[in-house]
Amino acid sequence: MAKRLKVVEADDFLAMMKTLNQLEEELIIAKDKFNRYLPFEHSNYKSGKLSVNTKGFGFLDLPDNSIFIAAHQLNTAMHGDEVLVLTTGTSEGQVVRVLKRAITQLVLEVQAKYNQINLVSYDERISDKISVTNLKDFNL
Repeated sequence: MAKRLKVVEADDFLAMMKTLNQLEEELIIAKDKFNRYLPFEHSNYKSGKLSVNTKGFGFLDLPDNSIFIAAHQLNTAMHGDEVLVLTTGTSEGQVVRVLKRAITQLVLEVQAKYNQINLVSYDERISDKISVTNLKDFNL
């Protein structure tokens, strides 16, 4: 791209890359699997609100369809988060970035057993348990 735009100076190249990164961050453009830039709406990326059910998988609900996201493709996203999803088929995808967290505070139950501590959510849609491996942090 720099060649086509005749960008030869290092400062100009850095400015161009900064602008492209900003446009990507704002979901105006996206890169395809060949690292070519295209308008976001013509890419395989979709953004929106994630719905996760109690079985652990989720859906990105769009005006014209829903994208299924398997539990192992949620990548730390939780129910209600605004997410960026890379579609891997006509109706499947994976979360590539959490754009905005819906939950900023979480109530967890501490379960201590056999020198291990697990933190478990009361919300069934948050099915992952958090294991604490460094018990010194808890002064036990």
